[in-house]
Amino acid sequence: MALQSLGEVLHISTLNKVKNTGLDYYHFDEYLQQGNTFGDRITHATQAIFDKGYQNVIIIGNDTPGLTSKILKDTSKCLKNDTNVIGLSKDGGLYLIGISKKSFDRDEFQKLAWEDSQLSSSFLKLMHQKATNVFCLRTLYDVDSFQDLLKIKLIELGDLAQFTILLLSSLRSIANNIFFENKLLTSFVYQYILGTRGSPLKLFR
Repeated sequence: MALQSLGEVLHISTLNKVKNTGLDYYHFDEYLQQGNTFGDRITHATQAIFDKGYQNVIIIGNDTPGLTSKILKDTSKCLKNDTNVIGLSKDGGLYLIGISKKSFDRDEFQKLAWEDSQLSSSFLKLMHQKATNVFCLRTLYDVDSFQDLLKIKLIELGDLAQFTILLLSSLRSIANNIFFENKLLTSFVYQYILGTRGSPLKLFR
């Protein structure tokens, strides 16, 4: 029950931040995703947004409470200035990818080190090969484990404060790796895509 509530809180919090940007956004849940691997699914979703006529795409998940509307707006500005964007997670992954249509190659994107600590380095290597500019946002924690909740101190984030107190209390006697590593990580990564005709935001789950 606690895990389900955490997912709901993170989802609502992220969605509100997305809406505050004023950008178009799309939610790719498990019913819209296509492909056998995570790389297949996120690549298909990204291609689907470009096929709608958007020139830039911002990909995020809902497992990074430190993500803000300002970060999303700044990413959109960078993309409009021909600069791709990444937001690095503390674990070596990415909590945000901002990529232009001209920098996107479906096959190469699909082959990136998805769900691996080398994702950020593999993306940067690909962009270097394409001789494109990349702006790196500040590194943020994502929520992959019970320890992550303690590190990012969700209690300091207003909309999650009350829930965090309840969650920490209820999980103290539970083996956290069962809840988080097996369920939370696989359920709440890359949930949204945002954008305008210049730059969409995608929510991917």
